[in-house]
Amino acid sequence: MAFGFTACREPQKEKNLVTLSVRNVSTNSLRGVELVWEGPRIPVGVLFPGVDKTSVDVPWPNIDKGNISFIDASTRELYTLEISFTAVNERVRAGRCGEIVIRILDTDKADAVCE
Repeated sequence: MAFGFTACREPQKEKNLVTLSVRNVSTNSLRGVELVWEGPRIPVGVLFPGVDKTSVDVPWPNIDKGNISFIDASTRELYTLEISFTAVNERVRAGRCGEIVIRILDTDKADAVCE
């Protein structure tokens, strides 16, 4: 006599997938650009002024904040800036944002916006 068991599990809710770009809006060339957060590793590296690095199908972690760190190529100084994700989270959860851009505006300012 054979017995079969069927397990019923509630399907896991899949995280929202987004296109995530890191954009250098500053006039500085940046090296070692790294997004430090509780989400997946996003390779960035070198960003010249006006350049983006984009990753697609990134599971959005729904966290309040993260950091972006980089080295200014001309001064060789390391900077770490905090980025708030609060406004972006609301739009991602509501299904109104599928593309997020983290903008490095200067050595003292960065933000995250939906585009």
